[in-house]
Amino acid sequence: MSTEGPVGDDAPVRGSGADAEGRVRAVAERARVKSLEIHPRVMGLPVDELAECSRTAINAALDDLRSKLPFDAAPGMDAGAVTRYLDEVQTQGLQTMEALTSSLSEAMSLLRESVTFQGGPAPHGLHGLQGLLAESQRMLASVAVPPHELPELEGTGEAAQGLVRAVAEPGGRIRSLVVEKRAMRSPSQELAGHLVTAVNAALDDLQSRSEREAGSAGIDQEEISRLRESSMQQSADFMRSLADMINSIQPR
Repeated sequence: MSTEGPVGDDAPVRGSGADAEGRVRAVAERARVKSLEIHPRVMGLPVDELAECSRTAINAALDDLRSKLPFDAAPGMDAGAVTRYLDEVQTQGLQTMEALTSSLSEAMSLLRESVTFQGGPAPHGLHGLQGLLAESQRMLASVAVPPHELPELEGTGEAAQGLVRAVAEPGGRIRSLVVEKRAMRSPSQELAGHLVTAVNAALDDLQSRSEREAGSAGIDQEEISRLRESSMQQSADFMRSLADMINSIQPR
């Protein structure tokens, strides 16, 4: 029993997920749950187990969708999440680039007597990315709020007159899903619709609260996106300059 609609050739990016046994399957689209399919035999499970199977499938679909989209496309993005993202770029991106630079420097030293080449393995791109990341961290530090002063951010939603309730957490995942026993009297397709409604209401609420918190903290979402795109461009320029240098190698 499914709540999924038809998929066209130009359909938006979607994510899919299921519980461990494939009894509940979900599809996510535009940071929301598009559809939920509950196998009829799941209706015989204890209500808490059915809710957990559904939550697992929904989070798997949302995670799958998020992996296919830009970082800032998910609801509930906050300064802490942005900081973790930029730290990850710094530690992983710079370490990779520095390792490449070091390896190429050693290789060029060994080959210098037998080949000629243009450029070098440490172009301005590496320093540019370091400066860009430093700028990002300064901006985030200027709006950072001590952890003990941050309110617990979550979104809530319900359906079927409160018989189905969901709580969403930062990053656009579902923290909890509650299904009352009376809701189990509905056919599986109808229950799936209630779950989708409650979950999407919770995600909508989370996004609204996140936007209010971001505004009160003075976080410029456009500036964050600009810095992210610039870091990607700097990395691409760095790799391109290395490729140009390698392609210029000629025997003496």
